[in-house]
Formats: sequence, structure tokens, C-alpha cells
Amino acid sequence: MRALNAVLPKDIAVRSSALMDDNFHAQHDARGKLYTYRILHRQARPTIDRAFLWHIYRPLNEAAMQQAASTLIGSRDFSSFEGSLTDNTNPICHLQRLAVIRQDDQIHLEAYADPFLKHMVRAMVGTVVEVGLGKRTPNSLTEVLRARNRSAAGQTAPPHGLYLMRVDYA
Repeated sequence: MRALNAVLPKDIAVRSSALMDDNFHAQHDARGKLYTYRILHRQARPTIDRAFLWHIYRPLNEAAMQQAASTLIGSRDFSSFEGSLTDNTNPICHLQRLAVIRQDDQIHLEAYADPFLKHMVRAMVGTVVEVGLGKRTPNSLTEVLRARNRSAAGQTAPPHGLYLMRVDYA
């Protein structure tokens, strides 16, 4: 662990390590991942952390966002939230958590699943934000899932608000 941290960039830290079997694959053996997406929700634009969150100054209906988020929880085909140019053959994901959490002037969306599709979290966040802005209803996400088409979902949220918080194995 100390050797890894000595050579990694300062914004990445290894907190634990273990010897693994030769057949171990970091991506394919993961049992779940937790992502957090950070939105700064206030009138004043960000300064210091502007490269690390999405700034939205317009009013957001957080209750509608949470209702929309809960619509997505479960084992489903998430094709409508998958980015293009992917070699994925299985669009079924088990989304166990998608929560909208207020922390002072930030809104965090926490997503836990196994697995995630390419750009899935950012596409879900962008779509849930559209619900919060009143551009679509919370119940419309059922139709988005049914469509199995990326054009049915909302915008893809910018990458700079997304954080991989944890990867769980066995």
C-alpha cells in the first residue's frame, strides 16, 4: 500500500491492499460500485471547486428528483442510459441505490449497482436533473427504461461531478 501511494498522483490514495489469485480481474470480479455525483445548487457560481462539480443555479424539485430516482431501482435493462461506442453485450444492471441527498448547497446523487454501463450514472443524473427542472415527470422514467434507446433519456451530466467512491469484491 505504501509503495503504491508513493507513485500514485496526489489525488488518488490506496487505503488497503491484498494479494489476489492470478485469475482475479479488477473490473469483472467487482460485486458492486458506489458512485457519487456532486451538484452545486445555488445562485453564485463555484470558484475553487468548479472543476469538481456541476453548477445548477435554477430551482430544482428535489422531491420529484428522488421520486424519479426510485423509479430506476431494480434489475433492469438500462440501454437508455448507456453511452455510445460500447462493446457491452448485456444491458441488464442491478441498481440497488439511487438516492438524492441534500448537503448544504450541494445535492449528491449516490448510485450503487453491479454492474454499471458506460456513462450510465451520468445519463441517469442528467435525466433526473431534467425531472428536477420540470422538463419531464418522475413517472416518465418508466417510459425511458422501456424505450431501450439512449435518445429517450435526458442529457449526459458533465464528467467533472462524478466520483467513484468504492468498489466491493466478494
